[in-house]
Amino acid sequence: MKIVIRRAVYADAEEMALVETKAHWNDSSITKPQEFRRESYVKLLSGGEDIFVLTADEQIAAVCIVLDCEDEDYSGYADIVEISVLPEMWNLGFARKLVSHTLDESRKKGFKNAYARCLGGTDNSFEEPITRLFTGLGFDVRKSSPDHDGIYEIIFTRVL
Repeated sequence: MKIVIRRAVYADAEEMALVETKAHWNDSSITKPQEFRRESYVKLLSGGEDIFVLTADEQIAAVCIVLDCEDEDYSGYADIVEISVLPEMWNLGFARKLVSHTLDESRKKGFKNAYARCLGGTDNSFEEPITRLFTGLGFDVRKSSPDHDGIYEIIFTRVL
């Protein structure tokens, strides 16, 4: 299998939206249709934002978006806002390779730190793999206290 990591281009928008849709298929909190996702990718690309894709045999298998962090507590951090991998490509190390590449590119761009976050709660099926991914890449983990619904925030930070 030939693996390539590269910056996304406009022509990738539809395929990236499909990857994100399939990756989050069973996540009830994801309510936006695939068309909305495609338009979001086009908007991000037109704004010059960093989107990286990992292709396996020329098919996009994983997508990673990194932006300037908007959280006041993490101002100036590279913010990994999305990492999606096609379900049939899970457990092949693609997320790790793509995030690692994204961190290298963020460092080259001048970022000194990286940040990512996710929500945890009653359905923790994704929490263990995402925590394993980020801690394996040297991120520190902090969890907030749960709210009244049992939802909490998991914050990952790392010096680049």
